[in-house]
Amino acid sequence: MALFEKLTGHRFDREFVSEKELEARKAAATNPVGVTLSDLMLASARGDAIDMTEIMQKFSFQPKSVRQYAASLLERIK
Repeated sequence: MALFEKLTGHRFDREFVSEKELEARKAAATNPVGVTLSDLMLASARGDAIDMTEIMQKFSFQPKSVRQYAASLLERIK
């Protein structure tokens, strides 16, 4: 968030959502997309690191830093 704020010059609102609330959202999900989004948010909240080595090899790409990603995204949406 801080990086995007710095690059855009805008402040973004933040909302804290506890793991308990994320788990409740997952339990209340009524479709697979809701469950998947809840799982992704829970993984992020728990600091889950995902080994991307196999996927990077399979799809032939190199990851960007967060700064590189933010700059390229902001360039595309100008």
